[in-house]
Amino acid sequence: MQLTTDNGSYAPVWSPCSKYIAFGRKGQIWLIPIYGGEARKLSNVPTGASGHKWSPDGKSILFTSFVVPKGTV
Repeated sequence: MQLTTDNGSYAPVWSPCSKYIAFGRKGQIWLIPIYGGEARKLSNVPTGASGHKWSPDGKSILFTSFVVPKGTV
C-alpha cells in the first residue's frame, strides 16, 4: 500500500503502536497515519532533523541535528 506520492521521502520508521510512520522529507520529520490522512510536519529545525527513532512508549520521537554555537551565525 502506497501512503505518499512524494519521491523525496526517506527513512520510514513504524510507530510502536503500528498506526503511524515517521519519515524524513526536506530535512525535517513528518508523520503519516497508515489508515488514511495527510502527512503532517512534526519538526521545524533550522539545521535539519534526521536519524529519527520512536521512544519505546511511542509518545516521543528522538532525532539528531546540528547545533550552532550562539554568536557564530
